[in-house]
Amino acid sequence: KTIAELGYGNTPIDMLVVTTQGFDGSMSESLLITHKNRGGTMVPLTSVTAGINGNGMAGQRAMFAAGLDGIQEIPTANVMHIDVQNQQMLGIVRRNIETGEIDLVSELTGSYLRLSDFISEYDFPDYQYPETQANTKKYHDMSKQMEGYPDLVSEVMGR
Repeated sequence: KTIAELGYGNTPIDMLVVTTQGFDGSMSESLLITHKNRGGTMVPLTSVTAGINGNGMAGQRAMFAAGLDGIQEIPTANVMHIDVQNQQMLGIVRRNIETGEIDLVSELTGSYLRLSDFISEYDFPDYQYPETQANTKKYHDMSKQMEGYPDLVSEVMGR
């Protein structure tokens, strides 16, 4: 039986189970699916289990993801292969869209992006992290070090 539709044009490359930690410290397992022609899909394993035990989908299929609760699109553009590297990291082979070369990179499980791939307001010299973003700053500081940019880590919340 069909338990879910991943959306029009999906051509899965890899499917793997990843364990992530929520901001509240809880751990959860999800099915991470990368696709040939679009970003990835994340589905909580609890939803997959519920789908298996349910009635399944019948009739016309949707053009968008449907059938299971919690299906999320994640930014895994240009991924050619992905696998679990260790408890915290994913190893990724991807096409560099700027150079056409193949990159081998690591990404933190749960974030599904590298901060060094993007420019955001957090990169501006005058950006001030509010106290409500203390966890975001910790994540950014850890990621910057892991990605090889320890000089971009600031010592204070203000920057």
